[in-house]
Amino acid sequence: MSIGAKIALGIIVGFCIITGGCFTLATFIWNNAKPNINLNENSGAAQSSPTPPSPEQHWDSTNAKIEAFVMSQTFMKRRLKSPSTADFPWYTDSEVAVKHRGGGVFLVNSYVDAQNSFGAKLRTHYSCTLKDNGNESWSLISLNTH
Repeated sequence: MSIGAKIALGIIVGFCIITGGCFTLATFIWNNAKPNINLNENSGAAQSSPTPPSPEQHWDSTNAKIEAFVMSQTFMKRRLKSPSTADFPWYTDSEVAVKHRGGGVFLVNSYVDAQNSFGAKLRTHYSCTLKDNGNESWSLISLNTH
C-alpha cells in the first residue's frame, strides 16, 4: 500500500471515529436530559403551572370577544344572498361592538357590505346574540338586521 493510500485511509478512519464519538455523545445527552424545574426559593418545592382562567375570565377577554365577532359573521353569511361578496369590518372598527352578557352569551353589533340579488353592494347592520357552548361550539340565539 502506498503512503498516499495509507494517509487517505487514516483520514477516513479518523473521520469515522470522530463522527461516531459525536453521535454517541449527542445520543447520551439527548437520553439523559432532564427538564428544567423552577424551584420556589422559599419552600424548595416545584412550582405548578399557572391555573387556566375560569370560563367567565375567558369570556371577558378580548380573544373571546373576537371569537364571538367572527362567529357572528359566520351566522350572518348564512343569511346573505351572495355570501362570497361579504366584506365585514375589522374588530377595531368604530361601528363594531361586542359585549359579554354573562354565561358565555355575547351581543355583537356590526355590519356587512354584500351584494343583493340585483348585484348592488349594500351595507346591512346587524345585531347578533350568540352563545359559546365550549369546545369551539357556538349557538345562535338571535340575528336581527336593520
